[in-house]
Amino acid sequence: MAHKIFLVSGATDGIGRATATELARAGGEVILVGRDRAKAERVVGKIKRDSDNEHVSFEVADLSLQSDLHALASRLTNRLEHLDVLINNVG
Repeated sequence: MAHKIFLVSGATDGIGRATATELARAGGEVILVGRDRAKAERVVGKIKRDSDNEHVSFEVADLSLQSDLHALASRLTNRLEHLDVLINNVG
């Protein structure tokens, strides 16, 4: 899992959060996607501490809105050379 880039939607709670945490523990670069910036900042901080992995970040997007989905895709295209794994966990 090390050196892989993972995008996990719905990653601030439940299964998504647990998945993001385990991917970070395995050494992956993990990008969480969610709607609540304040909550996500807390979750990212906790995952970084729990996994000892600084390669955890967050993108704000409400994936039920097509405009947010397009904006997220644009930001990620500009930010990343590639994405190894997409985990759709919204809902």
